Amino acid sequence: MSLSSLVRWGGLVVIVAAALFTNADLVTVVFAFGQGSAEGLLFRAAFSGSAGVLLALGLVSLYAHQSEEAGYLGLVSFLAAFIALWLGQANIVWAALLANVGWALFGVASLRARAYPRIATILLIVGNLIPL
Repeated sequence: MSLSSLVRWGGLVVIVAAALFTNADLVTVVFAFGQGSAEGLLFRAAFSGSAGVLLALGLVSLYAHQSEEAGYLGLVSFLAAFIALWLGQANIVWAALLANVGWALFGVASLRARAYPRIATILLIVGNLIPL
């Protein structure tokens, strides 16, 4: 598989992961205000786990595209985001902080490497700094 097809498939995988995360949160909100909050949380747990795995796979392809240009900052941010994704699956509390910092630094490395569109990397940075 060539690098360009890996990046294309990785982008598609990240979009699917984002859709799964969004739908899981929406279903949780809908069920949380109704009678069946346990069903909403069960649904969210199942979909968030699947989305986390897909997001980790997508992150690998995003990093592969910019690995040479991103340098050490890209590697450190990739490792922080990747490890935080797996720690988040194990419900470790500080994994969310590590994930936000890792993704924000990944955006900074992408911005410096000019591997992706500028507006997309700025949105990635801002979107992960807001929860902090």
